[in-house]
Amino acid sequence: MPYELFLALRYLRSRHKRRLARATAVAAIIGIAMGVGALIVTLALSNGFRDEMRDKILQGTAHISVLRTDDYPLTDSELLKNRIREVEGVLSASATTYDGAVARGPKGSAYAVLRGIEPEAALRRANEKFTGRFDAVEQAFLDRGQSLSDATLEEMEAEWQRVKATRKR
Repeated sequence: MPYELFLALRYLRSRHKRRLARATAVAAIIGIAMGVGALIVTLALSNGFRDEMRDKILQGTAHISVLRTDDYPLTDSELLKNRIREVEGVLSASATTYDGAVARGPKGSAYAVLRGIEPEAALRRANEKFTGRFDAVEQAFLDRGQSLSDATLEEMEAEWQRVKATRKR
């Protein structure tokens, strides 16, 4: 029998002489268990928050920015976009412009970065995302042997939310 287990059992199985030691040991075990449980919950919440924040940040910003080293604008962005789109795993590529600005309000002013995007490219990507999700919803109903026209609004909404959660892109 390991020494640690022998020592723990000795104090937990004590008779009348060591009631205080037994109560102290039980209180220590309960305290350690509660501390470990609180640590597990805290780490789970922290990891979930980190993942959620990372997804929110990456959703609104470019994953890769291609810039010139001399700070001049790119001259042939169409050619560059087409070359980047040919790379395996790239879902979308579009030109973006960044510029500084001062934002003023009733409580003061602050520096802001303005980002300009190509509206056609953004709309095209949004339409692709919607079409992909809709096709996935339709396929899920077909896999169950059910038509979309036979499904209730609640069933369609539940399936849409499920597909939306599983298909981030």
